[in-house]
Amino acid sequence: VLDEPLMDRVLTLHDGETGRNLRVALGTILATLVPGKEPEKIILGGPMMGRTASTLQTPMIKGTSGILLDSRYAHRRPMENCIRCGKCTEACPMGLEPFLISTLSRLQDWDEAEQQKIANCIECGSCSYICPASRPILDFIRIGKGKVMAAMRARAAAAKA
Repeated sequence: VLDEPLMDRVLTLHDGETGRNLRVALGTILATLVPGKEPEKIILGGPMMGRTASTLQTPMIKGTSGILLDSRYAHRRPMENCIRCGKCTEACPMGLEPFLISTLSRLQDWDEAEQQKIANCIECGSCSYICPASRPILDFIRIGKGKVMAAMRARAAAAKA
């Protein structure tokens, strides 16, 4: 914007009690923003779409929009058997069947996962968030999507050659 390079970014920092917005230079080590000891869980992004960071020694990058340091998100509830309620399908903004796709990924059936449009998943996390059985649906979808996308790129490269 205005012919100026991206040098800093506004991000939201929430420590479980208070939240605040900060303008932070790119490359800043996150530990400088959070005084005290390492929290139990560091989520870069938000509770649904965010990704876990292993340490606060991670640098701030242009895609970092928020930091969540809340122990409520430190542990998952125990996973139970799927009750086939369909809530994940109803919650999917892309109209996919998240349980089916995650099961295909867990079983490593990459061809069928591709047929079920795993590549269309936007990884919003709605399916895992809404699941009453606490199934890690998105985790399996991310793994499967990576495998399917790699196979699709390999086929495209082979077709060009």
